[in-house]
Amino acid sequence: MKYDSFIFDLDGTICNTLKDIAHSVNYSLKKHHYPTHKLNKFKSFVGNGSKKLIERSLNNDLTNYESVFNVYMNKYLSNPVRYTKPYKHIKEFLLKVKKEGIKLFVFTNKPDSLANLVINKFFGPNLFDKVIGIKESTKVTKPGIEEFIKETKEFNIDLSNSLYFGDSDVDLFTGINLKVKGIYLTCWGYQDYKYLSSLKEKPTKYLFKPKELLSLL
Repeated sequence: MKYDSFIFDLDGTICNTLKDIAHSVNYSLKKHHYPTHKLNKFKSFVGNGSKKLIERSLNNDLTNYESVFNVYMNKYLSNPVRYTKPYKHIKEFLLKVKKEGIKLFVFTNKPDSLANLVINKFFGPNLFDKVIGIKESTKVTKPGIEEFIKETKEFNIDLSNSLYFGDSDVDLFTGINLKVKGIYLTCWGYQDYKYLSSLKEKPTKYLFKPKELLSLL
């Protein structure tokens, strides 16, 4: 049976963005005389959007939050793909999905402008039917699905015949909320199998290497 749509998280699912995120956050922290963090620590900071990322990096000391956030965003926007790379086999898989006539979407808690910059850099403007990130006007984050439903209305998606791919507990609950046919959690991202498998709710399948995606077709 042909699927209607494949929906992807961005960070930790199709692209390894962690080093660029860490670099930009640490730049702002250092500029404001706060202690910086090692790269792996950021795995526990990401997943719930940029606002929560900065709160966690500040250990919830919000005294200079707005300034730290603004410097971080300006730094990240100035070069969001200095270290970022797509995971191996991802583009190969996406091109095959597109060839099958399956619609492709990115649904991420990354700010909308940043998400589009990253996707356009590595996949061009036409591979994905739409990239949906966090908009400053709404600030609705996953696992909420309101923004996705609103932004994809024109595509008449059959979610009951669609698959969702992500690397976190947030993604698991996003897939559940979307009521998709299948939820696939990627264990090469920012939350590992040990943590993901401890969650009470379970995905359709755990994926351990990007090459496993090709078997879905």
